[in-house]
Amino acid sequence: MKLMLLISLLLIDICTGYAMAEPKNGFGLNIGATSNIMNSTFTVASGTNTVGSTSSYNSSGASLGMDYQMVFPNNLTLNPFLMVSNESTNLTTQSDTVMEHNILGLQGRSWKGDLFVGVHGAIYTESTTTSSGTTTTSETGTGEGIVVGWEPSNGNWSIMLQGDSAKIKYANQDVNWTGARLSIGYRWK
Repeated sequence: MKLMLLISLLLIDICTGYAMAEPKNGFGLNIGATSNIMNSTFTVASGTNTVGSTSSYNSSGASLGMDYQMVFPNNLTLNPFLMVSNESTNLTTQSDTVMEHNILGLQGRSWKGDLFVGVHGAIYTESTTTSSGTTTTSETGTGEGIVVGWEPSNGNWSIMLQGDSAKIKYANQDVNWTGARLSIGYRWK
């Protein structure tokens, strides 16, 4: 989280030379692509010893999101948001598995001209579903993220890059989840 805040402050500093424009209130939708990595070390009892078993996988797919932007003084906005994705994975043990990631969060943004940087806290959910439609797992955790983007105050279209990091519990074990999303959006102002 500290690294994300440092990156946000650096990006704000870089953007200070731009002419100031006002962000606008409004509902937004976005669509894009996502890529995620899960890494875990599960503790397994082996005889009288405890050993760690490492597991990881990647997934990528399409992402759909929505938010509502509320403008505050000093070019700050608060954006409650929901993002969902449907992804294929490299899990070799379950080749017909589809990953679904959901993020429900609250994002704060600082604007310099038409550019913004922000941080957010969120609840993250991961579900695995087989091609037959059977949900095999569904787990939840908390995490944070960072976003950078461009949304002109005199237009409705936007583009943003979002990075996320969360811990999701599987069988009482913390699993580290990281993801990135690149989205194109439209805001009704």
